[in-house]
Amino acid sequence: MLKEIKSRKIKKDKDYEKRNRIKTKKQKIAENDKDKAAMIKEKEKKDEKKKKKKKKDKRLKTKNDKR
Repeated sequence: MLKEIKSRKIKKDKDYEKRNRIKTKKQKIAENDKDKAAMIKEKEKKDEKKKKKKKKDKRLKTKNDKR
């Protein structure tokens, strides 16, 4: 009888550990996805800034222009 109770308890503990491992894996994946999304947004912002800087004034310059 004691053996049965111990075996059940061990089995429950193992199931609990498995569930916890799965949860932690999912959490890690979610965190990585958030980090990747944040990095992608930063890159997009930098790209936009570069594009804005690259645009040149194509009008002809004269002596008294103050641009």
